[in-house]
Amino acid sequence: MVELSVVCALSALALAFAFVGARALGARRVVGHSLAQAAGAVAAGVTRYLRRQYLVTTSLSALVAGVILVVYGVAYQVGGASLGSVREHGLVVTGAFAVGVVVTLFVGWASSSIGVQTAVRVAESARRSIDDALVVALKGGMVTGLIGQASGTLVSGLGVLALYGYFGGYRGDRSLALAEFARIPLMLSGLALGAAFVSFLGQIGGGIFGRVADLGAAVTGTLEAGLPEDARGNPATLAHLVGDQVGDATAHGMSGVASTLAEVVVSMMVAALVFQTDATFPSVTALVLCPLVVRAFGAVAGWFGAAVVRTDETEAPTAALHRGVYVTATLAAVATVGSSTWLLGAHAVRFAAAALLGIAASIVLLFVVEYFSDQRYHPVRALAETARSGASLATLRGLLVAADATLAGLVLLGAVLLGAYRLGISTGVRHGGMLGVAMALGGLRGTSAYVKAMAAMGTSADTASGILALATAAERPDVLVRARLLAAVGATAKSYNRVLQAVTTVVVSLMMMGVFREWVARAGRPAVELHSPPVLLGACLGIVVVVAFSRVLLGGIVAAGRELVQELRHRLDTADRTGRGLVDGLSAPDGLAQARSAEDACVEAVSRAALRGMLAPALVGVVAPMVVGVGLRLSSTGDSVPRSAEALVAYVIVATIAGGLGSLLFANAGSAWDNANRYIETGAHGGRHVRHRTLRPPPTSDLGASLGLSERVDVTVDLPTELNPAYEAALIGDTIGDPLKGAVAPAMLALIETLALLVMVFYPFFI
Repeated sequence: MVELSVVCALSALALAFAFVGARALGARRVVGHSLAQAAGAVAAGVTRYLRRQYLVTTSLSALVAGVILVVYGVAYQVGGASLGSVREHGLVVTGAFAVGVVVTLFVGWASSSIGVQTAVRVAESARRSIDDALVVALKGGMVTGLIGQASGTLVSGLGVLALYGYFGGYRGDRSLALAEFARIPLMLSGLALGAAFVSFLGQIGGGIFGRVADLGAAVTGTLEAGLPEDARGNPATLAHLVGDQVGDATAHGMSGVASTLAEVVVSMMVAALVFQTDATFPSVTALVLCPLVVRAFGAVAGWFGAAVVRTDETEAPTAALHRGVYVTATLAAVATVGSSTWLLGAHAVRFAAAALLGIAASIVLLFVVEYFSDQRYHPVRALAETARSGASLATLRGLLVAADATLAGLVLLGAVLLGAYRLGISTGVRHGGMLGVAMALGGLRGTSAYVKAMAAMGTSADTASGILALATAAERPDVLVRARLLAAVGATAKSYNRVLQAVTTVVVSLMMMGVFREWVARAGRPAVELHSPPVLLGACLGIVVVVAFSRVLLGGIVAAGRELVQELRHRLDTADRTGRGLVDGLSAPDGLAQARSAEDACVEAVSRAALRGMLAPALVGVVAPMVVGVGLRLSSTGDSVPRSAEALVAYVIVATIAGGLGSLLFANAGSAWDNANRYIETGAHGGRHVRHRTLRPPPTSDLGASLGLSERVDVTVDLPTELNPAYEAALIGDTIGDPLKGAVAPAMLALIETLALLVMVFYPFFI
């Protein structure tokens, strides 16, 4: 099959690009000994935590794999839902699940390792220029973005290839293999579930770690003790930097694999469904593999998009990043049109138009997100102005900005889905509307490799800023200015990644339920009224599981936060009783050793708390859906079976809508509060401190003005005497928003993705 050869070749090429990029990154020398020392401490903390998290993840994954085998061992084989040998099918799905787990764990580890290497080299590059720092940060991010997406497409292609042979394609039974080809996406749902499950656990554990560390550094270190958030004197600094990696870099790498596999698998399911009812397409392989081919081209397009990103001291980094988006989107559009023409035959024009609609919408969404979260525009500046009136009004204004941003994003998504559906319907193909939506979904995610790179760039810039503050800020404050400016740009890029991830995850989950309902109908089950009591019960349970999950996750964050705050207060009180604060004590012979001991103790405290807090949300998110599904199924027999299936669909759809809406609101609110806080840090409305010294950008540079920032940039590295009330109010808003956008929002998306995939994997049991 030529299509599979193209997929595997393009995926291997993208991985080769990532390998070359990683080698080039590693070849860049880190001159500063203090930088390397700080980065080594961060890397050691990341490794210690991930070892523990991976032990928990592999144990739970083995448990889920056992459940899959047991369920398929007792699964019902009902009417038109025949899968041949149910147990044999279960073995294949279980094996695919294990592969998804292993691949995702590897990508998460690689993302964290590359993230730390990128951060320290961004810190080194910031000594030279903002352009050098931007290029290093983006190319390091592109390595992790390519590893995630290319791994997802490659393992999907190899999975299709293996299953084609399993059906007899390599034994000369080509006709039999093609007849069974439409079953392959269903079997690959195990692959997507394995990746989604690991990503789900990673988002919970890493999110708790990262957000709790941020809370400790901000609440106890800055608000109570008056210490800068990223300074050696703040005991939570190291935990904060480790949290950036495990909460953002590692989790983003895992979600890249999971989202790629979920989107590809559901698109192939829709394509297989269409082919079974319409034979006007060139072949079943061409139609089913079209989404996979398009995604493979998208991974390569992202690399070329990153290659054109350059800037200088007179241009905003945002403008350079936009050029990369345009190049990536253009190449993705060309690849989409070419692939559609090649694989979709007479229907290529309309389905390609649906995909182009999705690509265009992804660019429009970028500007929508920037308007509501970037400090150059009115919403964030108005929020910063409101912070002068206190934390309460600033918090309320942040929620107002989040509501506006969410509304704008949902209107855009609705317009895209309606347009894509109408284009699909106009082809006259049965289920063409679903296929049009699937093509639009591929378009929305056509730039995802580059978007992931931008998000990883933001994480690297954040960590680089902290490493510089630990190591060299007192000697080179202008270097810290560049790192903070790049981190501000990266914060907006991370917001865009979160919003794009939210809207596409919602579409993926809803499409899976559409495919599931069609399978229920094909099983010969009579239709059931959607307002029947079982369906209403399922809808209510969908809301319950999302609210319960959010409550348990927030409870874990609060409990872990209290534990860290107590540890920090103990450390600070001990330092005060000795007659010298942690910052003053750094000049003593044993000062650095004491500071490192305090930092390591905080990392250990956060690690323990994060792993404890990870278990309860994971159990709620995985066990509750299975209990509900099994309960619905076992309570129905005979003609009432479709009621349980429809109730399950209502359960997942309502949970998807509730979780997607909550994720968008939390992500938008957290981003607005974060960027308002950063805007005040630049010197707006009095800056960080009531009495502070400032540093102007170099006389030959108008970089600050090009970013829309205040002319005077606060780069205070001394221990301040008094916080600016406006900054304090904005910081309080940021401490509320950070757990919401960095832990709850991504975990909600992983939850609804896992819910839908659980239904697809266990579908023989449910119908």
